[in-house]
Amino acid sequence: MASSMNIMGTYSGITMETVEQLISAESGKLTKFTGEQTSLKAEQSAWKDVQTRLTNLTDKMNALTKPAAFDAKKVKLSQEGKFTLSASPAALSGDFSIEVKQLATRTQVIGNKLELAEDTKLSSAWGKAGDLKIGIAGKDAQTITISETDSIESVIDRINESTKESGVSAVIIDNHVVLQSADLGNKKINIGGTVASDLGLDIVGSNNITHMRGNKLELAEDTKLTSAWGKAGDLTIGISGKEAQTLPISEKDSIKSVIDRINESTKESGVSAVIIDNHVVLQIEDLGDKTITIGGTLANDLGLANLKPNQVTQGKQASVIVNGIAITRDTNTISDIMEGVTLTLQATTTEAVTAKVTDDLEASTKLVQDFVDQYNSTMTFISTQLDVGDPSQENNKTGALAGDGSIMRLQSQLRGLLTQPVANGNAGNNTATAIGISVDRSGKATLDKSKLETALKENSKIVSDLFNYTVETTSEAADGTTVTKKDEVGMAQKFSTLLNSFTDSKEGIIATKNETYDKMIKDLDKRITVFNERLDAKRERYIKQFTALDIAMMEAESQINYLMSQVSSSNGNNK
Repeated sequence: MASSMNIMGTYSGITMETVEQLISAESGKLTKFTGEQTSLKAEQSAWKDVQTRLTNLTDKMNALTKPAAFDAKKVKLSQEGKFTLSASPAALSGDFSIEVKQLATRTQVIGNKLELAEDTKLSSAWGKAGDLKIGIAGKDAQTITISETDSIESVIDRINESTKESGVSAVIIDNHVVLQSADLGNKKINIGGTVASDLGLDIVGSNNITHMRGNKLELAEDTKLTSAWGKAGDLTIGISGKEAQTLPISEKDSIKSVIDRINESTKESGVSAVIIDNHVVLQIEDLGDKTITIGGTLANDLGLANLKPNQVTQGKQASVIVNGIAITRDTNTISDIMEGVTLTLQATTTEAVTAKVTDDLEASTKLVQDFVDQYNSTMTFISTQLDVGDPSQENNKTGALAGDGSIMRLQSQLRGLLTQPVANGNAGNNTATAIGISVDRSGKATLDKSKLETALKENSKIVSDLFNYTVETTSEAADGTTVTKKDEVGMAQKFSTLLNSFTDSKEGIIATKNETYDKMIKDLDKRITVFNERLDAKRERYIKQFTALDIAMMEAESQINYLMSQVSSSNGNNK
C-alpha cells in the first residue's frame, strides 16, 4: 500500500489530500452523529445535576416534617461544668433550679496485696483449688375537669393545655406535681377544687410564690385515679439486686486467669476486677449504694477476706435538688424526673444553678432558611438549563434542557407547591406567606425570619401543620368494613411526593430518562463505528482507483515514448 500511495498522484495529480477532501465531503452524517451524541451527553449530565439538587431539596424538606422541627428546645445554664441538661420537644419551657449535692459513685473493694506474679499457677503457690463467690447486695382561674378515667399524666397535660388562659404550667418531678407561673415576677398561684388535696396540692401558705411543689404521690403517672382514690372531681388553677456467681478455680489457674474469669461473668454478677500493684480490686459496674459480697474457699488467699474499712469504698447515689425537690438515683444520667429532660451530672454545686429551657426559634428558623436556600438553588439551576438564549444571534447558546417538557413541568409544579394554600383547616395561616416565605416574579423565594419567629411564638403547631399534615377520612366498604384513607396534604409531604416521582432510582422520571439516554448514546456509538468503517473502505477504494489511474497513465506514457522512439529511429534510417 505504501508503494501504491507513493505512486498515486505522480501522473494524475490526485494526491492523498484530494482523497481526504472527498472523504470529508461525505462525512456530513458523521458530524451530525457526533453532534447528536454530544448534545445527549450534555442533557444526561444536566439531569444528573437536577437529580442531585432535588435530592438535597428532599432532605431539607424532610427535616421540616420531624417532630423537633418546630418544637425544638434549647437550654441555658447559669453556670457551666456542673451538669448538662438536654431537652426534647416534649420538655416544658421554664426555669429550673438545680443543686448537685452528690455524684453517683461505684462501690469498690481493694484486696490485700498478693505476693505472687499474675501468671503464677495457684497450685504452686497455694497447693489447692476451690471457688470464689461474688455478687451485689391576673387571669381568670381555669377549671379543669378530671374524670375517673384520668391519670396524673393526663391531668398534667390538661393543665398545660390551658396555660395560655390560666398562666400556670405543670410538670411531674419525681412523683410531685410542680406548678409554675408562666410569667416572671411576684405572682400568686391560687389552688382549689375537690381533688387538690389528692393531687398533693392542698398546701398552706402558698401565697406569693412562682414555683410550687406538691407532696409526693404514691402512685404511678399512668395510674387511673378511680382505682387510687375512688372518686372524680375538678381542679381550679390560676395566677394569684443480682444472684451471686460461683467461679470454679482450678490448680492450673493464675491470678490473671481468675481476673479474666471474674470479668467474663460481669454481666451476671455485676462485678468486674483488675490487678493494681498486686491487689485484686473489685468494682461494681453500676453506680449507687450497693454492696459487694465475697465468699468461697479461696477468698482469703486472693486477699479478699478480713478487709479493713479503708479497703472498701461504698458506692453512693447521685443526689440532686430540682426546684426544691430532693432526688436520688443510682446514675449520673437522670432522665426520669421530668418529661423530655435528661440531666447529666458532672460535679457538685455550691449553690443552685438555674437551667432555663426555652423554645429554640433559631434552630427552627435555620431549617426553614435551609429549605428556602436549596429551593432557590434548584430553581436557578432549572432556569439556566431551560434558557433559550437569543435566537436572533447566529451563535446563540441555549441551556442543555431547553424545551424539555419534563423539566418545564417540574419548574411549574415546584413553584405552585410553594405558593398554593395547604388544605389543613387553618384558614388564613395555611400558606407559606403566612410564615414569612414570599416568592417574587422571577420565582426566587425569600424568608422573613422575624415573621416566622412570630408565627412560631404564637402557635408552632400551625407552622408545623403547614409542612406536615395528614387528613384521615373513613368510609364504609361494600362488605361493611370501615376503610380509612390518609391524604398527606402538607407542603413538605407534597414536595416529597413530587420530588420522589423524579428521583426514585427505579421508577423515577430521571432514572427512565437516564436509561433512554444510555440507549441512544450507545446506538449512536454503533452508527458512528459503522459509518467510520464505510469511510475507511471508501478511502481504500479511492486510493486503489487513483493509484491504478497513475499506473495506467505511467504505462501509457511509456508506450508513447516507445512509439515516439520507433518513429524517430525509422525517420533516421530513411535519410
